[in-house]
Amino acid sequence: MTEEQKGFTARNVDVNRSEDGAIYLPEKMEIDEAILWLQRKKKEENQMVAVVETLECFPPDGAVALMRAMKEQFGWTALSTVKTMFGEEPPMMVDIEIGPNESIKVPWGRFEIPGISGHVETSATMKDGLVVFALTGQVKQKHYHVVTELARRTRELVATDSIYRGKAFKVRYNDQGAGEFGAMEAPRFLDLQAVVPNELIFSDELTQAINDYVFTPILHPKECEEAGVPVKRGICLLGPFGTGKTLTAYVAAKHCETVGRTFVYLKDVAHLADAIRFAEQYAPAVVFAEDIDRVVSGGRTEAVDEILNTLDGVDSKESKVMVIMTTNHIDKVNRAILRPGRIDVALLVGPPDAVAAIRLVKQYSRGLLAKDIDLEPVGELLKGQIPAVIREAVERAKLSSIGRRAKNVNITTEDLLQAGRTLNEHISMMAEDVDEATPVVQKFGEMVGRGIGLGLEVAANNGTLSPSEVGVLTNGQGAEGLHTPL
Repeated sequence: MTEEQKGFTARNVDVNRSEDGAIYLPEKMEIDEAILWLQRKKKEENQMVAVVETLECFPPDGAVALMRAMKEQFGWTALSTVKTMFGEEPPMMVDIEIGPNESIKVPWGRFEIPGISGHVETSATMKDGLVVFALTGQVKQKHYHVVTELARRTRELVATDSIYRGKAFKVRYNDQGAGEFGAMEAPRFLDLQAVVPNELIFSDELTQAINDYVFTPILHPKECEEAGVPVKRGICLLGPFGTGKTLTAYVAAKHCETVGRTFVYLKDVAHLADAIRFAEQYAPAVVFAEDIDRVVSGGRTEAVDEILNTLDGVDSKESKVMVIMTTNHIDKVNRAILRPGRIDVALLVGPPDAVAAIRLVKQYSRGLLAKDIDLEPVGELLKGQIPAVIREAVERAKLSSIGRRAKNVNITTEDLLQAGRTLNEHISMMAEDVDEATPVVQKFGEMVGRGIGLGLEVAANNGTLSPSEVGVLTNGQGAEGLHTPL
């Protein structure tokens, strides 16, 4: 027993504050003993203790929620400077994006809260392979409960008023992992005001398929769940460049914001597994990644296996993340990814048919078509062209109309047909067969062929290759078929 504790009649006495102004003592406790207990309590409360609170959210989300919690708890007052061995340092305020073209300033790093002895610090830390928000610091024992209450309220705000949950944004990773938040950079929000779902135009059959298999699980999650359709789904949109795969993703993002589902647009498909794990923090969510062939082509590698395991649910059986991927080169994609459970729906998004081409012409003309216009031949001419080509045909038709009369643009059938014909010539020049090479390339090819033929002839003469082997290598024509005199 210490000198301070001599004569104590009570053990484990606590000090509680009352609103009536009275001081209550345990039975049989003398005033002198009460004074000793209060002195002991004062000493305890003035001891510095460590604060360590980890919140399972991306760091900027936690920083914004903490700022809001501090406003609620203390009112908005200036944060105190931190006293260091180098002098006083003001708290660092950083811009955090909270919406399209909208940001706020929040404290980041070490700072002091007025009325609280000690300091707190915000930072990023790792937990279960994810970058999360950390609130740490050192404060006096008497203020410890104030900071833990602040952390509790911050958790509530992240759960109910997250800056990311139910929003659409792009994420980017840096391979060096040297950013403020590790490998992942702060998300950038998508501005979807200009996205009009009705302007997504395909053939009737493809439109129905996209509505049923892509948009219905987003727009009607409750009904899908009741019908036993899992939230976790894999969808692959495949087809040539410029046919509307990315626009489909933006419409999906618009639908997600409408129903309060998180939409993550991944800039680098190599980090698909990371993006899916991040999205699970804000599920239910949709992750969109373009050009999947960049990482799942060829044979099985560790990187491919990581993506396959993430997609088929080995790492997340109860995942509530839908993954939408695209590829312009389905021929390069490792077939293992197409297994149901990884990819549940594969849709060919091809160029529009004649009916869809007419709809696109009407959309791009914005009411400038002549009243008696016949669009059937226009649709036949432009079918099979990507929407960008059809848009350019309409722009050229506008110019033709303006050339006839400077006012009252009135696009005719002939305007569109002429534009379509000139575009077809342009496109055919772009798509010329590579065999129609320039004279220099042709000459180089001839020289390479002769060199190969000469090498095969030498190999046949010295017995390195048999005649049958030469025949296999030259598709049966022999070395002399390649080696012709210069």
